[in-house]
Amino acid sequence: MEPADEPVYTRRVTVAGVSVEEDIAQLLLRDDEVVTVSSELLLEALPDGNRMDSDLEHLTVNGTIDLNIELKRTGC
Repeated sequence: MEPADEPVYTRRVTVAGVSVEEDIAQLLLRDDEVVTVSSELLLEALPDGNRMDSDLEHLTVNGTIDLNIELKRTGC
């Protein structure tokens, strides 16, 4: 299977921290897993109340946040 053909699934995650470099955001999840996403898409996906501060690294300054993310299942 080509990477573009991999099945996509939705997962609810708790984000404990965010690191941004250029247009890539790395989400540190509560279980210490790191997920890499587009910072632009992350900003667009946030609820209106969290969009006030466009500095994504401040996203978890008041605590963790829960997000639904779509991931491609690889290596199956």
